[in-house]
Amino acid sequence: MTGNGKIKTFLTDMRDRFVEYISETYGNVNFGEEFVSAMRTIGRVIYSALAIVLDIVITLLLVCAITGIIVVTAFAVYVNNYVDPTFDTDLIITDSTVTWLSIHFKECFCF
Repeated sequence: MTGNGKIKTFLTDMRDRFVEYISETYGNVNFGEEFVSAMRTIGRVIYSALAIVLDIVITLLLVCAITGIIVVTAFAVYVNNYVDPTFDTDLIITDSTVTWLSIHFKECFCF
């Protein structure tokens, strides 16, 4: 027998042993229960993955909310302490020949 024939015989023998083992071990398989068990496992995996993703998203939202509250509070304190609520009336243009639009064009387009 050549080397090629020995390998072929060995592989055939291993296949036959595997098929015999499977048929002896799993001869009376209830595929309905196997399917339900597999789906239950898949459901647990998906549930765990979604739980992790939602935990991350909720954590990020809470961090953003707390940071936003801190920034808004700091801005409110700044406005309260440093912004002057009085209005300078010298800035009001009272000449009726000049409109706001003409001032805007003169400043922006340099006519």
